[in-house]
Amino acid sequence: MTTLSRWDAWLMARATSVRVTVLGLTLAFAAIVRLSYVPVSYHDFGWLNRGTDYGCDYYSDAYGARTVYNHPLDMYTRRLTEQTRPEMYWPKRSVAPYPPAELLLLACAHAVGEKTGIGLYGMLMAADALLVLLTLGYSLRTRWYLFPLVELNVFLAYRFWGIGSFNGLLVLLFLTLAVMLARARPAAGILCAVFAVCLKLTPIFFLSNFLRFRRRTALAAGALLVSGFVVPLFVFENYRYIYGFHATRDIRPIVRALEFVGVHGAHSVTLAAVVGWALPLLLGGAFSVVLLYAQLKLDFTWQDRIGWAAVPFSLLFSLRMLSMRTLFEAMAIPDRRQVRSVWLFGMGLIDMLLRVVDIDRTLRDGIWDACGCIGLFLICRHWLRLIGPAQIRADWARRDELLPWLFRAPTPTAEA
Repeated sequence: MTTLSRWDAWLMARATSVRVTVLGLTLAFAAIVRLSYVPVSYHDFGWLNRGTDYGCDYYSDAYGARTVYNHPLDMYTRRLTEQTRPEMYWPKRSVAPYPPAELLLLACAHAVGEKTGIGLYGMLMAADALLVLLTLGYSLRTRWYLFPLVELNVFLAYRFWGIGSFNGLLVLLFLTLAVMLARARPAAGILCAVFAVCLKLTPIFFLSNFLRFRRRTALAAGALLVSGFVVPLFVFENYRYIYGFHATRDIRPIVRALEFVGVHGAHSVTLAAVVGWALPLLLGGAFSVVLLYAQLKLDFTWQDRIGWAAVPFSLLFSLRMLSMRTLFEAMAIPDRRQVRSVWLFGMGLIDMLLRVVDIDRTLRDGIWDACGCIGLFLICRHWLRLIGPAQIRADWARRDELLPWLFRAPTPTAEA
């Protein structure tokens, strides 16, 4: 029996009163932390408010949503809607460079927020509240302690309520909903996950399962992908730029990190360019291969495959930007096999400790990034130990035969 299995057995044996107490305290913690990030300019909670104004990502999403709401065909040209002064933090080219489905959803949220009087920020709060309730519901149906593992951190509140990353919240919301649907209705869960791919490319690893989809599901998924990525080529002017924008994002965070450790001048820029692509591709590719292998050999269900869908690309992007924020969001979907949620809990604790310690932000981010990579290494090691060295050697000996099975193995079944 593994350590995780022993902890799981102990936690699942706790009395109902203990469970209710822990879950109640977790809900209270999550609510208080989130409300503390509400800006005074939106609602004044007195001593509880930590800031006076919205976060930088909120202004990006707000301008993108308003632009699409006013003039949908101006989605990627942004000629017809002027920025407010706070929104000018972002050059127009850098504003919400996402696929149309994401921007249309943000525009819908803007419209409902205007109609109800709660604004886009109020819609963000409502969406995150729904996400917390979905996480609680999934935890109660699988392992109750997943809820505190996911919610006992301040980083999610900071990203969504403090920085205002509505776009990332929507992707996480649809992936969590997909995991829940996949328990009893795999086709609905798959299509929900594919829709999340249409919102942002972060869950694109999920399409490695495309050959496992049943025919009707594959046709519907293909229609979603064509509508989300191909049709816009013929509808929206300047749509293609979003892909070049993400591919050429600057390497300044890496340059700053190298300067922090004493590497300066032209050498730092050259090394940053190499590190900025070579290391993310190497580590992200290695993790993707291990995940593909683990999915096959450990009989991952659709819940598991959807839950890990956003992790490989988010790891690559996080290493590219030297920030674990995107990976942290991707790992925030509750994991019935525990390991993803345990990683999130540990990283949440480390984040809170580093926030308390008054150290340089570059050093703080570097420590957090290193801990995140070590955690993923331990997860891979855990999977490979479960598979066993004898099985790994046997599979390596027949690797040419095994390779197609990584993508075409029998379709996973639903799990109650």
